[in-house]
Amino acid sequence: MKSKIILIALVISAYACSHSSTQGDGSVKEVMVGGNKVSVLLLDKVKSGTVTIPLSSLVDDFEMVQLEMHEDAIFGETNKITVTENYIGVLPFSNNYKLFDRSGKFISALSRRGKGPGEFPFSLNDAIIDDKNGIVYLSAFPNKILVYNTSGVYLKEFVIPQPFFDNNQMYLSDGILTAICAPKTFQQPGRTYNAEIMVAKFDVNTGELLEKLPPPFEHLILRSHVGFPNSHQNVPGVFDWVPNYHSLEQSQYDTLYHIDIKRNKFLPFFTVANHLINEGIIASFRQVNKNLMMIQLIKAGAWDPYSEFIVADLSSKTSSRYHKIVNDYLGNLDIPVRTLSNGNGRFINGYFANSIQPEDLMEDIEEHLAESSCTEKDREVLKKTLSKLKEGTNNVVFIGKIKEEIKTNLW
Repeated sequence: MKSKIILIALVISAYACSHSSTQGDGSVKEVMVGGNKVSVLLLDKVKSGTVTIPLSSLVDDFEMVQLEMHEDAIFGETNKITVTENYIGVLPFSNNYKLFDRSGKFISALSRRGKGPGEFPFSLNDAIIDDKNGIVYLSAFPNKILVYNTSGVYLKEFVIPQPFFDNNQMYLSDGILTAICAPKTFQQPGRTYNAEIMVAKFDVNTGELLEKLPPPFEHLILRSHVGFPNSHQNVPGVFDWVPNYHSLEQSQYDTLYHIDIKRNKFLPFFTVANHLINEGIIASFRQVNKNLMMIQLIKAGAWDPYSEFIVADLSSKTSSRYHKIVNDYLGNLDIPVRTLSNGNGRFINGYFANSIQPEDLMEDIEEHLAESSCTEKDREVLKKTLSKLKEGTNNVVFIGKIKEEIKTNLW
């Protein structure tokens, strides 16, 4: 209950705290919670209009990579894409992990469904590619971490001493691999099951389980539908973690945390005041870089949710609603913001990575070319791109390195 008091006090402080900064447009304020600076978005102060965000304002560069056509490399919709300096890793839904080099050449399909060494029984939830040491870590639901080298050879596995529920996430730093997930408490006739472990730490060299830690906050134990906690890790050295609850029961606790691994501290970093609880709306967050937050307002429990999208600059303490991002590197082709909340297009691990099937990209280009707003300059770029695409080939991946900070106004 301690955390509940902290977070409620945080929201109240957004209005009442006398030392909150008055800089900006009044929609983003800073408050102190337990000695930590927390940014709070005030929904009723956000600009009513919507803006279009050019991709070039968010990333430093851009490339389009055609993934190699290979029997074991084909995939459709993805759960997550991991991009590093040397590799592109694709985590499809309920399938093995596909590893490519940065030119798109297929390297190997890692793991497969099963119960043997290097196999997973249900699904893969997360992946880390360690460029420096040539290692790939795959988080396998419910309680394994599979370890491969970047040539596709299975090496070993780490076993988490208690099954995690749903979307466990990983973080690698200083030879320690940390697995984390919001544990769940549920009841069945005659018994109650309590998941006691929230964090498990492993020595990547020896495989030794160094520590298993309970949830530090009572509200991080889920008692209703699990909302798939996420970590985007776009800021170097920061393990961000968001328990995205899809339940009004716990939606008042939507907060983005920065996790202090060494001290097992969940440090609140960003939240939203004025939740639209009575309208059944909760919030989901993504930290794009050290000063930019993207917020999606979602109707609880809806598979095709009502959505409203907001972007907040914590540096200038301003915010705005936005309706799309345009790829100005590629003829101002639309990037629908809904795709940013699934695996096909994300700001994650310091990159913008957008996977799309060539047929879908060709259709998008044709539709944009038919629009009267498409300029001659854009047409030239789009037609050149269209000439390189072929139906029936593997996915195309758009890649951009996220800017460390936003230096120009987005609205």
